Amino acid sequence: MSQRSGFVPIRFHLAGKMLLVMGIIGLLAAVIDLVTGWFGLPAIIPILCVIFTLVGLYLIYVVPREPEENA
Repeated sequence: MSQRSGFVPIRFHLAGKMLLVMGIIGLLAAVIDLVTGWFGLPAIIPILCVIFTLVGLYLIYVVPREPEENA
């Protein structure tokens, strides 16, 4: 086994990138819906996407990186 069993820490930088991508995609969908009206999105979607984007930016730029372990 290459790793010890137990708690695996969260990779906050990677989670922030994923949240940022999800937020941007959702905001683009909301803008397309607003401009074209092709599909109906609930009003909560743009709000959640803004929250995802802000949390993603926080995780990328404010939370310090974890040291890499060379096992």
